[in-house]
Amino acid sequence: MINVSFCLTTAKEGKFQSSNEDFFYSSDSGLTCAISDGANESFDSKNWATFVCQEFTNYSQKKTDELKDEDVREMLILSRKKYYEFYSTKELTWSQQMAFDRGSYATIVAVYDKEDFIEILAIGDSIAMWKENENNFMSYKITDHNEFKQSPLLLSTNDDIDDFFFKQKNIKWGIHKLNKKNILNNKLFLLTDAIGFYALQIKPKLFEENIKQLSKFDNHSYRLWVEKMRQNGNLRLDDTTIVELEIK
Repeated sequence: MINVSFCLTTAKEGKFQSSNEDFFYSSDSGLTCAISDGANESFDSKNWATFVCQEFTNYSQKKTDELKDEDVREMLILSRKKYYEFYSTKELTWSQQMAFDRGSYATIVAVYDKEDFIEILAIGDSIAMWKENENNFMSYKITDHNEFKQSPLLLSTNDDIDDFFFKQKNIKWGIHKLNKKNILNNKLFLLTDAIGFYALQIKPKLFEENIKQLSKFDNHSYRLWVEKMRQNGNLRLDDTTIVELEIK
């Protein structure tokens, strides 16, 4: 069972919270959840991130066996179907149509409960983190903050990159099987790239101190904290989301 302890998010621009292209979704069943970060250069990454989270979460509730490549392909097809249905009734200008045709892009980190273990699907530069012992944090799929400097492979509304995408499994994206016994204190965190970079860069003790502070925040307090961190040069200017999960 996956319980959401807290979900904190703030937009790149504090005065325009509705512009936030990060999205988090958790199933009512408590069996799965997902976080997605819509890419800034996309046509409509906000809605694309929303559909990706919802479809990758809802589909998986029907599965009892482990995730396979064909499941990822099917979840991607379902996400695209929702996206194109959303735009099927909208009239676009020629410039909007050109941008639409270029596509929208997003990351995803999805967590699936499988009784004794969980599966973590990670695509792009959003990450999952957990403590395996008292001394250090583990992360997936990015494990070193320098990896954030590389261009991530993202989920696209266009299917013409699918052949290339699926060949990049275990290189640029993957599925990690994690025994629940290896999650210290049953706590697992989902982070979009801005705060993920920060979390991997600092000492584990400092990250734990931040978590204790954040656990008492609402989104307004979190926004003020993020803005202060940006001013101090600790966080880059971007939509910023962190979720704490309790894995039972």
